[in-house]
Amino acid sequence: WGGALAGNGSISTSVGNINIWPGGTLELVPGSINSFQLEPTLNLQGTTVMNIGQISGAPQSDQIDCGTIIEGGTLVVTNIGANYLVPGSVFTLFGSFSSLSGTFSSIVLPGEATWDTNSLATAGSLTVVTVVTNTVPTITGYRLSGGGTTLAIQGTNGPPNNPFVVL
Repeated sequence: WGGALAGNGSISTSVGNINIWPGGTLELVPGSINSFQLEPTLNLQGTTVMNIGQISGAPQSDQIDCGTIIEGGTLVVTNIGANYLVPGSVFTLFGSFSSLSGTFSSIVLPGEATWDTNSLATAGSLTVVTVVTNTVPTITGYRLSGGGTTLAIQGTNGPPNNPFVVL
């Protein structure tokens, strides 16, 4: 089945129902927060990739607005923000809809938090419950490139997409 639907903006009712079948992927614009308006029905049976982030202190997320949304397949949520997530933050992935049904068979969430997914099937949203804050950033490796002029450092346990500071 394969195939992908990506981007932002809107797809009108003249197209008909939109089906993301097993093996297919729906992903808005990778690496940024965007929105998609679709009509009339979005049937998610493949992989749905959504971006979130705690940006300027506020929770922001990709958002899909659609008349009818049928959840299914795999939901993958990626934190693209440079800041830690905040307990109590609500990320609305599915906004305006007249009907929301189904259940994702698998949900992959950012590991730096624990999540309440109960409102995903009713309100289209996820809530941060707790955040792992007792981890210490650790450098796990490095490499030189560009004839020795560029040093790339790899590490774990820091805020997502946040640079290490080496003193």
